[in-house]
Amino acid sequence: MGLEFKCSRCGAPLTYTPESIFSVCEYCGYVCWFDEGAKVSIFAVPSKPRDVIISGFWSRMRMDRDMGRYVDMISIEDVYGVYVPLYISNVNVDVEWIGYRIERRRSGRTVTASRVTRRGRFNTDIRHVYHARRHAEEFGLSELCERVKGFNSYVALESLIWGDVKAQVLNAEYSIGEALSIIRDDVEDRVRNDIKMRERLHGFYYYSCKADVRDVKLVLAPLWIITYRFRGGMFKAAFSGFDASILKVSEPVFLHQRLVYIASSILASIAGSILIIAAASGFLEASLWIPILFLAAALTGAGLAAKSISDVREEEK
Repeated sequence: MGLEFKCSRCGAPLTYTPESIFSVCEYCGYVCWFDEGAKVSIFAVPSKPRDVIISGFWSRMRMDRDMGRYVDMISIEDVYGVYVPLYISNVNVDVEWIGYRIERRRSGRTVTASRVTRRGRFNTDIRHVYHARRHAEEFGLSELCERVKGFNSYVALESLIWGDVKAQVLNAEYSIGEALSIIRDDVEDRVRNDIKMRERLHGFYYYSCKADVRDVKLVLAPLWIITYRFRGGMFKAAFSGFDASILKVSEPVFLHQRLVYIASSILASIAGSILIIAAASGFLEASLWIPILFLAAALTGAGLAAKSISDVREEEK
């Protein structure tokens, strides 16, 4: 028989997993900590009521260029909300780097390659949001994390009127200590990749990123999921609970969209082939970017081809 935990205040059963560091009682809202060493203040973003989320869903469907013509054929099957635990922080990064990119020049039939050294140093602040769950698979979660970055109106969890909270609170599974390490690593990797893409680098001689994580808050952010039926198929729409805005939606693929995907896939494949032929014939200067662009065209074509045979497409807002 598995472990059973009860609320310290009202005695109601608690939702528990071995990774949980706390659980919020669904009946009275009391925070029960399983790991006292991980105890921190918890903040929350108040959610719009369920009816407002549903109203936003119907407004979105009526305004959609494709779905708007079939609103009468849509039926809502399920509406549920969850409070997702997020670690929100401000990170100051001090970065110094030296990198290189390979440039090739053609003179007649001769191609010469040279390494061009680039370097830089900067200090900046980054707003960072990271989910506090080890297995985060909620539909629309990554979009919610991006949306929350610009939101600062948090309230203490205790100040919520629990009778008005109609969403399940998901347990946090990362302690503040674990979160700090993850945030530093994530920020350092993102900054490194941003520099590499922006400067078109092929590698680094030296890279140093000192990330100072500040003002870390454990915040419960509301995420609403609506499951709806259309022509026998089941689809989802994710909404941000604090402003009732659409985050992500899955919709059926209509015939005209399939045709667009097929045509775009063919064009991408043709473009990639022309690129390789032009490079092989000497019409384009040989460069490492040629195979990269060809690969990008091939992957784009394959992705569009896959979309053309799928019954569901997803849009991020």
